[in-house]
This record gives sequence, C-alpha cells and structure tokens, in this order.
Amino acid sequence: MNKLVIFGEDWGSHPSSTQHLAKHLLQAHEIVWVNSVGMRAPSFSFKDVQRILQKAVMMFSKSSKSTESTASQCVNTDLNGKLRVINPFTLPWHNNLMVNKFNQRQINRAIGPAMPNEKRTYWLSLPTAMSMIDPTPQDTLVYYCCDDFHALDGVDQRMTAKWEPELIARADVILASSEKLLKKMPTEKSHLLEHGVDYSLFANRVTPHPILNTQRPIIGFYGSISSWVDTDLLYRLATEHPEYDIMLVGKVKTDVTSLVSLPNVVFVDAVNHAELPQFSQHWDVLVMPFKDNEQIRACNPLKLREYLAAGRPVVSTYFPAVDTYSHLVHIAQDATSFVTCVKNAVAFSDEQCKVLRHRQQESVAHHDWAQRALLANKLITNVA
Repeated sequence: MNKLVIFGEDWGSHPSSTQHLAKHLLQAHEIVWVNSVGMRAPSFSFKDVQRILQKAVMMFSKSSKSTESTASQCVNTDLNGKLRVINPFTLPWHNNLMVNKFNQRQINRAIGPAMPNEKRTYWLSLPTAMSMIDPTPQDTLVYYCCDDFHALDGVDQRMTAKWEPELIARADVILASSEKLLKKMPTEKSHLLEHGVDYSLFANRVTPHPILNTQRPIIGFYGSISSWVDTDLLYRLATEHPEYDIMLVGKVKTDVTSLVSLPNVVFVDAVNHAELPQFSQHWDVLVMPFKDNEQIRACNPLKLREYLAAGRPVVSTYFPAVDTYSHLVHIAQDATSFVTCVKNAVAFSDEQCKVLRHRQQESVAHHDWAQRALLANKLITNVA
C-alpha cells in the first residue's frame, strides 16, 4: 500500500477538489492528511483570533474519538483505517528559517507513527507547505495547483512568491486544474487535471429545499460570497428585475451592504454539501457572477460542473474555463448582457429545459471525481 501525505485545508471544512480526490485515492493509498498550515501570518483581527482558537482546540484535543468521527463523516466505512487526519502544532511564519526547522520537526513527529522510515509521496496543495517538509531522495513530491496564488484573496503574496517557485522546481510531478495554470508550469513534468463532479449527487433528482416556497423565478448562487463575486452585477439584476428572487447560499466574506436592503435578495447560510442539489435542481437559473480578475481567469470552479449536472439554465460572466461549455452556458461579456441572459433563461419553456438538462448532464456524466482520481493516481505513481 502506497503512503501519501497530503497538505490541504482542514479536513471536512469544505468539499475542496483535494478532498474529493483524496476520498478516491484512499482505494490505492494510505493517507495522512495534514490540516491547513496557512498561507499568511496571522493578524490581531477578530477573524484571525477566532481561527487561532479553533486550531488550538483541534491541536490539543485529547479525544481520538473526535478525530475519527471527523474523518468518518467524509470517508466510506469500508475505507476506515486508511486515513489519518493530523493537526500538528506549527507556526505560520513560513519565511523564518528557525520557524521552518521547528515546523519540520513537528510535522515529522506527527507523521512518523503512521509512516516510520518509509518512502513517502508528498502531495502539496499549498505552496507554503514546502517550508514544512524535507523530502528525502526516495520520496516523491507532487504539486497540485488549483489557484493563482499571486492573485488569490487573503494570501500573503510574499510567502507564496518565496515558496511556490521552489515547489515547482523540486516537484516530481505537477497537476494543474486549468489550462491557464498549466501554462505557468514546466511542460516536461506538468499535466492538466481539471476538476471533476460528484455526478450522482447533483444529477439524481431530489425534492426542493423547504425554503423554496415561492412561485417567483429564483436566480441562485451557492459558494463563498467573497470579493471575487460581483455584487454590483447582482444589485443591477435585482433592481432591474424586482419580479425575480436572488438567492445566495454561502458564507458572506465581503461587503454586501447594497444587497441586504433589497427585498428580493435572500441570503441563506452555508449548507451541507449534500444539500446543495435541493437548491440547484430547483432554481430557475444558476449564476456565476464573477469579477474579471487574475484569480478568476485562472480558476476552474467546482460549481461549473455541479451546475451542469443539476440540469438547469446557467448564466455566467466570462472566464477561460467556461469556454469548454459555451454551448451549454449563457456567457455574458458585460453587465447588460448578463441581465439579458438571465431574462432569456427565465423564459425557457419546460421542453427547452428538458432538452438542455439532457445535454448538460451528458457533458459531465463521465467527469466524476473517481475518474479524476484514477488519472491522478496514474500520474503520481508513474514517477514514484
């Protein structure tokens, strides 16, 4: 059984592409999952202090039962025992040499019991994790790149500017989630690994969520409501079409003052990933109202294929990854065309929606995460 050490976000915090892949990679690997090591030094903001306290609780919890229950929420019961989630005590000052040495010792101590003196494959989704490992010549290093970290909101670009080039240089294989990210990488060891979709979850029909009790057209979005979401665009849509309800499901991380006062904009707290089809399958139009910036140009959002699997009309602002599905998505080039596209999609007949759903679902049915994990496993084992 191959040994895989994955550095990602906190296990179970949200269904990232790394976690989707890890669940399927467990069929071929024993995995030690290292919870988030961060990509910036903390400040004294309320958010950062709250995060520090959360991490402290995770690190110093004496209950192995709690760790096992966290893992069991995300791993099939027949795979129990092949995933170990660790919360090592590390310091987030990744550009300090003494801190790096301390962190490396902490990581090795945490990993050691599961992988004593064994060859390891390190899978890094965060460039700063490079400061925490010291791979031996027999180890394999994988860089799974899903973001343009130089443009990513909430990241210390000085830290990523130091560690990402070293990670790229030392990696044995690089997996990039979009064509734009792939073009930044050395061609001889880099491969495209686009995001997949939990097809059965989003395509199999479910009853609508109880909150969807209106007869008015609902324009829906789910995900992090962050700085890359164009709230001005949503404001224009809501004010020009007061007959629509705009429903935003997710954690609010940016200023939405202009939207809160509108009677036809509804905010819903983030829901469990498995509940999302109760919304997406029953909204009249699913939207991706992204700003045009470097982060979005490099992204390949998970919700794109999830929206298509749900089988409802989709309207999006333009970003390169949506080109593949331009025949199935209404792509708007500016605010005026975005509003027009939504209006046209709302007017679809039942028959038009039925035909569209068939074409959308057919386009993503063979892009499930299991297939993506098989490709990833082939690429990393070829160099291991």
